[in-house]
Amino acid sequence: MIKMTINGKPATSSNIKTEFDKMILEGVIEITKNAATSILTLEEQSQITIDVEGNSLDNLSLKVSGPDELVDKVSAALS
Repeated sequence: MIKMTINGKPATSSNIKTEFDKMILEGVIEITKNAATSILTLEEQSQITIDVEGNSLDNLSLKVSGPDELVDKVSAALS
């Protein structure tokens, strides 16, 4: 018998999709934020807020707040 755990929890047929979706969603959020901030200096990063909104991979949006020139810079980098 093979047993699998995800984030320390036993994986079952009823929770495996939910746990995988959660892990993928967290990864997408981290990659997106890293991509957005990698083009900014530390000073610029301190002037913006990046919110990834949504609760599924099918329904995510990115909201960047801060000075217009930085918002435009991040938006251009992610398009």
